[in-house]
Amino acid sequence: MLRFYKGQPTDYIIKYSGGNVSGRGTGLSFFYWLPTTTLVQVPLASSDIPFAFNEITADFQAVTVQGQITYRVTEPTNCPQSSPSWIRGG
Repeated sequence: MLRFYKGQPTDYIIKYSGGNVSGRGTGLSFFYWLPTTTLVQVPLASSDIPFAFNEITADFQAVTVQGQITYRVTEPTNCPQSSPSWIRGG
């Protein structure tokens, strides 16, 4: 099961083969063997996440709080290290 992966220029790709990092970088393109390879894709572009909370106050008035969170990953190599241990295998 040989596959081809073509990353976007705004994505940082980490390629694991047999549990070891075999490639990393921005916008990589490569062939990989599906049964033994794991790919991690970290978006480098800023992402916007809207949210809304519907709550009831102490005097039983309905209140809605809306907002938006914007974030951007600046150090993509640190993202896999902060993942839970069951994902890292340790």
